[in-house]
Amino acid sequence: MEGRALKEVIHCTGAQVSRLFGLTLRRIQQLNEDGIIETEKAKGGKRYNLEDTVKRYVSHLSNKAHGKAGSKNEEELKAQKLKAEIRLKESQGELHALKTDIVTGKYIPVETVKSDYERFFITFKNFVMGIPAKVTVEISGTVEPAEARRIEKKLLEDMAEILREIVINAEKESSKGKGDR
Repeated sequence: MEGRALKEVIHCTGAQVSRLFGLTLRRIQQLNEDGIIETEKAKGGKRYNLEDTVKRYVSHLSNKAHGKAGSKNEEELKAQKLKAEIRLKESQGELHALKTDIVTGKYIPVETVKSDYERFFITFKNFVMGIPAKVTVEISGTVEPAEARRIEKKLLEDMAEILREIVINAEKESSKGKGDR
């Protein structure tokens, strides 16, 4: 009887298959979702082809008993778990490397960087704001004192405006960078 198929296709409902297999209707639905057994269109909606369903379920049980691959869903879950474990190991490795770099002094505290930048920009501002006075000294012999003071005042205003624009642009770029994260 092994090579012969039933002459007539018998369709069953999920409830009938669950009674036949001694399983709950929900378990039959799970087997269907996992691709172990399948429904097909028949009179009255989706039904299970009895012969095909029995063969597929017996094959599933046989594979399970012999330790062969499970359902498609189980294989997907195993693959996802493996990928997640790989990502976890990689991130743990990166974290360890970062901690090692911090301990060995490769990175410095944010507070140190901020204070260094503050000192640098104060020095830079003082240097820039000192340029007009130096220019005034250089041109004092070639222009009238009133004109030299007017040039110095204008240069001071321009330098102050340039420094303000640098700060404004830096704040805009900083807020853009925070929004991108």
